[in-house]
Formats: sequence, structure tokens, C-alpha cells
Amino acid sequence: MTDEKTADSLDQTVDAEKTAAEIEIAIATIIEEKLQPSVAMHGGQISLKEWDHANGIATIFMSGACSGCAMSTQTLKMGVENTLKHYIPEVKVVHGEEDINSMVDPYMSKDPWDGYETHNPFNISVKPPEQEPPTSKDNPNSRFNKKD
Repeated sequence: MTDEKTADSLDQTVDAEKTAAEIEIAIATIIEEKLQPSVAMHGGQISLKEWDHANGIATIFMSGACSGCAMSTQTLKMGVENTLKHYIPEVKVVHGEEDINSMVDPYMSKDPWDGYETHNPFNISVKPPEQEPPTSKDNPNSRFNKKD
């Protein structure tokens, strides 16, 4: 009979609803430990701005290279939202809010060919040749120059 009471009390402990503050701390911890390192590799920063406990909505503040990045929505939905839902079942939806004052250029907005002419690690000539390349007329062995 004691074992049944212990098992019942454990079930009640597991099923007990977490407070808004506990969930907020859990979300902030997941962001800091599991998500922020990956986002930081691309020059971005994310943090929990607001937790709506009644509706299960987490609002994430995105700054640095995340703000204005073309991939930020995908990162938010596929990365942040899926991870938070996995670890914290109370999270139903994740919304993002960008830092409109960010002075960092978004990671994905740069033109990949910008500065190509100046960056030449293999010292390959990118200048046009000063003379025209040889043609078949210049080659005496060319089959076009043979008179039969």
C-alpha cells in the first residue's frame, strides 16, 4: 500500500503544471545552451523577450546578423521553435521580433561576387590578355592553312 501511494505521488509530481517563471527559465536555458552557440557562429544573437504562459507563445528577440537576414524566419521556425517544443511541451508557438536598430549586415545579404577582383589567393590573372590569342591563321601546321 505504501508503494501505491509513492507511485501516485510521483505521478502527481510529474503531471503538476509548471509555473510561468519555471518555463521562462527553461526556455532561456535552452536558448543559451543549445541554440545560441549555432546562431552566434553566423554573427547573430537570440534571447527570450516574452513568454505568454496562457497561450504557450514564446517571443524571441533576434539581433546582430539575425536581424534582417533572409534565413532568420527559417531558423526561427525550423531550429528554435522545433527545439523549444521538443524540450518544453508547454511551448506551442514561437514568434520572432527583429532588432530594427541593428547595424550588422545580415549574413545572407552579401553579394558573393563582391570584391572578387581584389581577392585572389592563387594569384591568378583576372586581367584581360594584352594581345589576342593565336588563331589558326598564325599556325603554319593548321589544316586550314594547307594548300592541297
